[in-house]
Amino acid sequence: MISTAAIPGHVPQSVVVDFDIFSPPDLKKGVHEAWLALHRSNRSSVLWTPRNGGHWIVNSGQLVPQFYADFKHFSSRNEFLPRSTANSIPASLDPPEHTKFRRIINTILTPKYVSSMDGEIEARTINLVEGLVPKRRCDFVSDFALKLGTVAAMLSFIFLYLARHPELRKLLAAEEEILSGAVEEFLRRFPIVSPVREVVDDYPCDGVTLHQGDLIVIPTMLHGLDSQIFPDAEAVDPRRKSQVTSTFGQGPHRCPGAMLARAEVRTVLREWLRRIPDFNVEREDDIEFRAGIVGSIARLPLHWT
Repeated sequence: MISTAAIPGHVPQSVVVDFDIFSPPDLKKGVHEAWLALHRSNRSSVLWTPRNGGHWIVNSGQLVPQFYADFKHFSSRNEFLPRSTANSIPASLDPPEHTKFRRIINTILTPKYVSSMDGEIEARTINLVEGLVPKRRCDFVSDFALKLGTVAAMLSFIFLYLARHPELRKLLAAEEEILSGAVEEFLRRFPIVSPVREVVDDYPCDGVTLHQGDLIVIPTMLHGLDSQIFPDAEAVDPRRKSQVTSTFGQGPHRCPGAMLARAEVRTVLREWLRRIPDFNVEREDDIEFRAGIVGSIARLPLHWT
């Protein structure tokens, strides 16, 4: 174990699990699958693990948006596991200090700005895809996604799903008008962040009490994959009725780049499927998942004819 903590007196044994967010059981099956396995094997809405210094874990899809938005009870002042003082500005700030920084960012990432980026995003995407077409194979992560920057991790999960679901690939290639709905579905299905928060004051929840100063991890994937909120949640349905998700966060720390990310994902789907509509995973055993506060895929070998 890394930085394993003793179980505090206020933590009942019934909610204790041995779960390392950086190296969870079942990671070979996927980041989201690892979180689902934890959720399905434990009934409590919150869990506690001694790993990485000891911390709580939200284990309820319905609590994820509630805790994420509630900065009065769950502060962003500690972003890391194990606990650290090396935080970043403005992410580690709470309102009202956070607000002045956020206003500056919001004046930049406006709808007008995102629209002005459409041509650049499209040109860069087309250039990358057309360079890959004759090669008939690639590591999607290093050869493509990382060169697009901000949405690299999200795109890797999306394209792994597409590589495994030919019927969805064909549908999206044939009916580009449903790509916007597909983007929302992929964002719901593949959240990648599990932010850390610090409990501000003692907080009762589901028969236990989170103590002031405790750390808690909020896995956004458990919201998007909650079958009580989203029926058949593991399936991607581009025509699913859109609902609020936690993929870009909640409350004052909601990601200011959400519009730009949506535009990038939509453009990549359109331009890739126009040029490489049929592709598969080359070797499943070569897929390499990375877990942690941000989930990702380190290696995704694809091939096409």
